[in-house]
Amino acid sequence: MKKKILALVMTVTMLIGSLLTEGTTPSEHTTTGHQVKEIRIAIYSMNVALFSNIERYFEIFDGFEWQAGDRSYRFTVTTLDAKAILRGELTVEKYDVFTIGWWEATQMNMLLGFLRVKHMLLQRRIADFISDGGGYFGSCAAAVIMTSGLANTPSTIYEHLIDRGTLRLSTVHSYLEGGYIMLAQKTGHPEKIGQVAYDWYSGWGGSNYTFPMGGCSLNVSIDKQNPIFNDVIEDTRLICWVGGPGLEVPQNSPNVTVIASYPSEEISANQSTRIHAWKYTGRPRGVLKSFLNNLKTGETLFDSVFFAPFKATDWEMTDTIIQTHLANKAFMTLETYPNQHQGRMVLCAGHPESKVWVGGHIEEEPDTSTNNLYTSLFHWANVTKVYESSYNWCIFRREAAWAGKVPDNDFPPIYGASQVSNIDPYVQPSPCLITGTVVHENEGVTSVELFYRYSHDNISWDAWKGYGTDTNGSDGWSWMFDASSADGPGYYQFYSIRQVDSAEHTEIEKAPPGPDAIAKFV
Repeated sequence: MKKKILALVMTVTMLIGSLLTEGTTPSEHTTTGHQVKEIRIAIYSMNVALFSNIERYFEIFDGFEWQAGDRSYRFTVTTLDAKAILRGELTVEKYDVFTIGWWEATQMNMLLGFLRVKHMLLQRRIADFISDGGGYFGSCAAAVIMTSGLANTPSTIYEHLIDRGTLRLSTVHSYLEGGYIMLAQKTGHPEKIGQVAYDWYSGWGGSNYTFPMGGCSLNVSIDKQNPIFNDVIEDTRLICWVGGPGLEVPQNSPNVTVIASYPSEEISANQSTRIHAWKYTGRPRGVLKSFLNNLKTGETLFDSVFFAPFKATDWEMTDTIIQTHLANKAFMTLETYPNQHQGRMVLCAGHPESKVWVGGHIEEEPDTSTNNLYTSLFHWANVTKVYESSYNWCIFRREAAWAGKVPDNDFPPIYGASQVSNIDPYVQPSPCLITGTVVHENEGVTSVELFYRYSHDNISWDAWKGYGTDTNGSDGWSWMFDASSADGPGYYQFYSIRQVDSAEHTEIEKAPPGPDAIAKFV
């Protein structure tokens, strides 16, 4: 009997020891033989939000999983409303990253411009999260709300409320000129709507509401000396912009890095992107007529009231160009909180979640008696190519990965479903272990193939060749590269191709526009 009791005690002790040394933490679980680190994202939700783009965030992040070498990561998304944040539920024990959808941020900013007490309480809770080591990433209005107010002196009610409603958790300031569209009309200066006209004028109805061609597709300059953009081959990146801020970094701010900047040509000076201010001529009677028409067509009372100004006619184009003052200003910044916990913030003036396009120009709508904001006052014409919304999701995911403190060389791929990880140091002996970063799919990844090309002088390059295929990612996607079995000592460039085979389909990744990684083998 004593032996049985002793055996039981030993068994329990071994189990407890096993759990303590090899078990998972709340943010990790095991799959395919190795641990998956969960990057837990909390997204702010307003129960009274007029609109929401939170669903897009779930589509981009929730359940997205990738493997870098033998390390795997997965984003999980949870919503938190203001009450939950005020109750203290936003903590680093529960979440790694916090974010706000840009619709929610706009409404939150306006409300906080009025509700100072709640503003201070929310500010304190979010500040505690970041100072404790939590991360944040935000786009457009969700970048503005974290800044230290406006860099420009507020001159409209809109600008004053934006300035008052910012949480002042970043040392970066926002340059944002804008006004409420109907108040601008009331003052007799429709141009006072400022840069946010690119939002207001781009339409609310039908497909325009999702901004497929709203705002501008800006070719922003990028600094590749950071993990967000270091795997981008080009020196610029197309990112959708819909009236967002210029980001201004104070001098002597060692904790802030500018990683993307607006084009050097002013948006309002570019013949393809400038727009005119429009004047509303329908008077209050036009808004009332719009409200009654909304009711007749079956709209709810709330929607009938809210959309009355947007569906009201008539609008006439003026001779005044909407002025922007954003050229060369910062478009995206990285910031580290200055304490031992090193919380991180990513601010982006654009919309990485939206589609972008190449070429074309803005055409303003013909001046008719039916012009209104709901159907838009401008559209894009002669566009040569459109990239779907997912084009910049890799950038968005990298923002979240950086905010969540994922190691720099473990970020999700840029150009497809797989990517050869950076080879460091640049000069390598042969053979050398090369690892890959691969996006997981529900049906599983069948194989990942390594491709290379060779140069003896680092100037002229041979054609791409296949080197080898890894068919088992349980120990990490990798290849032992032996230069002697390839083209000998010299310069090499690499990329990878992922293949997924399932009962439903076979998917083979397209080759990237250039190499994922480079190295010199001696």
